[in-house]
Amino acid sequence: MKITLRFALVRSICFFCILVLLTACSTGSVLTAKIYENKEWIVRLQSVSGANRNKGYSHPSSVTQQQLVRVLEGLYIESGYFPAAASQNNNSNSSSRHPVFSNVDAELLAIFLADGLSQASSREIVTFVKTTDISSSLEQITSGGVYVADDELHIVLSNYRVKQAIWQDLDAYEPPAYLRPMNPLSTQPGHFGFSRPNLAREVASSESDFKGNWSGVSWHLAVRFKAF
Repeated sequence: MKITLRFALVRSICFFCILVLLTACSTGSVLTAKIYENKEWIVRLQSVSGANRNKGYSHPSSVTQQQLVRVLEGLYIESGYFPAAASQNNNSNSSSRHPVFSNVDAELLAIFLADGLSQASSREIVTFVKTTDISSSLEQITSGGVYVADDELHIVLSNYRVKQAIWQDLDAYEPPAYLRPMNPLSTQPGHFGFSRPNLAREVASSESDFKGNWSGVSWHLAVRFKAF
């Protein structure tokens, strides 16, 4: 019995270590310094291989907490959004907008992001993960990362309120979001937008360092934050 338990423990540890190594190798990115962590939020720096086409990001950055709040509060997900249909039908009731962050979350996250951006090197971004328990077996994940390039604040939203099992079978195990905040857990329909479209642009996959499986929909925005 003891041998069986010991074998199972060793197997679990080895599996986890290999999985972490494979994740790091596949993304070319490694989580580095921890900025903040509690039960709900984890904010960390993450190195990015070939950052910004090897030009690096504009870090450390002095983007202010107030500027970050304004950007975070303006982010939304629009479900039921189909560009072709929208061009033929201007009825706004055909879609539904949901803010990515509440005012409270935007105020709190802005503190951590400002701190992270002031510490990040030119090869690092600031990642965030918000985990909310919705039942004894399920949790809800919102994750992504931010960085500054020239006069734009880039926001990559990898997961938006995606449900994930809290406990998983070893054979079907998937690494938790806090180990890979820039990786989508599932395909997500909808449109990622900003409340002031004149200040934002969608970043094409050919330009982005972060590519996911979002059915061709861009979940990477660049906002001219200095306008705030």
